[in-house]
Formats: sequence, C-alpha cells, structure tokens
Amino acid sequence: MPIAETVLTAFTVAAGLSLGVERSLELLKQFMDFGNGSLSPKDREDALKRTTDLIGKAEAALANPAARAAQPVSAKDVEVSSTAPGAPQGQSIAQVAANSEASEKYPPPRIPVIPMGPLSTQSTANALFFQFAAAGLGMILANVFELRLLSLLTEKQIFTLADTLFTGLVIGGGSQPIHVLIRFLTERKITVGSEEVVKEAEQEVEKTRALAKVVSTATLVAEKKESQPLAWIDIPYNGGVFPDRLNDQHLRSGKPNLIIYHHTAMSSTSSFQDVVDEFLVSKKWLTGYNCVIMPDGAIKPFCRWDRQGNHARGLNDRSLGLSFHGNFHTEPGQYSNADGRFGNQRPTEAQLHAGARVLALWIYLYEDIKLDFDKCILPHTKAMPPGYTVCPGSSFPHEQFKRLVCEYHDAWSHSKSAQMGIEAFKQLRYVYA
Repeated sequence: MPIAETVLTAFTVAAGLSLGVERSLELLKQFMDFGNGSLSPKDREDALKRTTDLIGKAEAALANPAARAAQPVSAKDVEVSSTAPGAPQGQSIAQVAANSEASEKYPPPRIPVIPMGPLSTQSTANALFFQFAAAGLGMILANVFELRLLSLLTEKQIFTLADTLFTGLVIGGGSQPIHVLIRFLTERKITVGSEEVVKEAEQEVEKTRALAKVVSTATLVAEKKESQPLAWIDIPYNGGVFPDRLNDQHLRSGKPNLIIYHHTAMSSTSSFQDVVDEFLVSKKWLTGYNCVIMPDGAIKPFCRWDRQGNHARGLNDRSLGLSFHGNFHTEPGQYSNADGRFGNQRPTEAQLHAGARVLALWIYLYEDIKLDFDKCILPHTKAMPPGYTVCPGSSFPHEQFKRLVCEYHDAWSHSKSAQMGIEAFKQLRYVYA
C-alpha cells in the first residue's frame, strides 16, 4: 500500500489544479456569454408592444366591471375549477370538502405547466466544449506537473499516456469530488505494512544521521580561527527584536546582577529567526534571551538589555540571558543530540569567542555583575534547582568558556580602543533603564 502522506499530497495538488481549471473555464464562459442577455432592437420593440397590449387590456377590464362579469366561462375552465385534485373521477370540490375535516372557501389555484422545449444546438455544443476543455486542461497540467495518480494508487508502473489521461480526467472532473476523496482517505488513514514502517523509519534515521555527520564535521564545526584574538570588536546592538514593544513592559526592579548562559536546544542549522519564532510565535511570549550567539560567531541581540528577558523562570527580573545556538547535550534523553540530529554537538570556537565578548562587555556595563563564576555568571543548570534542566548541555566546554571570558575582560582593561568602545556603548539606547 502507498504511504498516506504521499497519496494525500498528490491528491491535494490535484485538487488545487482542478480548482484552477474550474476558475479559468468559469471566466471563459463569462466572456462567451457576454452580451447574450441583451435584446436586439427588433426583440426589444416586440416585447414592448406585447407589454403595452396587455396593460391596455387590463385597464379596460378594470374600467368596465359589468363586461368582466358577463364574460363567458369556458367549459375547460369549469371542468378544471370544479374538480378537486386527487379526488375520484367526477367528484366535485364541494363533495370533497364535505367529506373532509375542514373546508376551504376557495379551490386550490391552477398551476400552469409550461412544456420544456428541446435544448438548442448551441447550448449542447457549449456544454460539450467545456467538458472537453476541462479534461484537456487537466491532462496538460498532469503532464506539466508530472502527476501520476494511477501509478501512485496501484504502486505499479502504468503506461504514461493512460496515467496522464486518467489524472487529467480526475483534475477536469472538478475539485469537489477530489476533496471528498481526500476526506475519505484522511478519515480511514491509508495503512502501511509493519515491515514497511520499520524500513521507512530506519531509512529516515540513517538520512538524519548522515546529514548531522556532514553538518557536524564539515560545515559549522569547522573551526573559525580568530584573526585578532582578544581585540575589541564592535558588537551590534540597537535594542534587539521589536524594542518598542518593551517600552512599558518587562521593567526591572533593579540593575542586572546575574548572567545566565544557555543553549537554544535547537538545530544548529536553523536560523536566528527560528529562535525568535520559537518564543514569539510558538510560545506566544513577548521576548526571550537577551542575546543569541550563532554558530558562525554572529551576535544577535534579542531582548532589550534594560528589560527582563524570558530565559530562566524566577530569575528574569535582574538577570541577563545569553544563549548559544545549538543543542550540546549528548547524554541519553528525549532531546539528546547524541546522534548529531541537531547538528553541532558542541559550540564552535567562533561561538565561544563571541559569547565571551558579550559577557565581558556586560561585566563592564553593569557594575553589579562581578567576574564571579560561582555567584554572578552561571550556566542555566546551576542557576536552577537540581534536576530542573540540563541546559546548556553535557558537552558544553564550561572551563574553556570561563577562561575566554577572563582573558577578554583582562585584555580590554589594558586596551584604549576597548575602553573607548565600552564608553561609546554606555551612550546607546536600551542599555540602561
């Protein structure tokens, strides 16, 4: 049996193409019918003459009641009006009323029956044209999009022309029948044999592992050596993402006195926008980390530094949250990256250097934050109660990171350009409340 997702995807595409065919032919029909509803001058004159005659007769009848009363009634009218519908042959309305539970003052009105004339040749030709046009467009689209519904449903290689013909007829038949079929397939869920399920799952795992291996060894983990280690490099900051939203929100009760560093626990191949969407879209929060460090060393401010972020429950008020993008937890667990499925298994050198720069800057900007890795600079796992979280992961190189922070902090204290950069940073918006 075919895989459900594949079949449903194919039929969904077919439904979309069918809807396009319907709309196109409907537009064509409107153009063809344009002007058919208008009357020619002769038809307009005849209709006006007939209407005038009828109005004249009606006015004459209303003006002469006596003549209307004396107007003879035809035998046909008497027969129709004096016989009750459904009554035995020859039984009058009065007799039917006497035998019923209630009588009516007036007989039921006569319903005129207008015989239907034969369809015109033009109408028949138009109907056939649109039927063939729908089927033809469906075949063209099936061929262009290489859609083969018959082969997909039977899991056999069907002759291409026959499959295109079948698929084209399905598309040309209208989107409503396809939607009914999609609903039928969805409710009953196309089943797959257990061996196929296992085999398919194993193949997906192997693909994921192969991709993770490539990413981990060749793409992002490739060490990016610092061309100017420990030198001051301007850090981009303009308030992060949507700074104006926090003008009256997430106010701190005091100056920051704690830095908590994390990992995003996401794939290192995803983007900074994915991190933002995780907080603002998926979690529906107003903000997230104060700053995110990407695998290539890019520094991405997220939440304003003069406002609370959303990164450590109960500690957001006076803390700053720094997060390294990736998943660095390699011990067994539900969200473990032991097999490399989340990409990098440890931060890159560029990430560690960039993160150390941000921490050193924060220590210089906020006097209540000391260069103390026991009280003021903590990994998420140590800032929370035991067992609460494994963030930033079992493979995070804490000692290397601490050493880099100390080296940057010390080097900048003796660097005139670094001191000038720090002073310039203090003048920026969104640094102090």
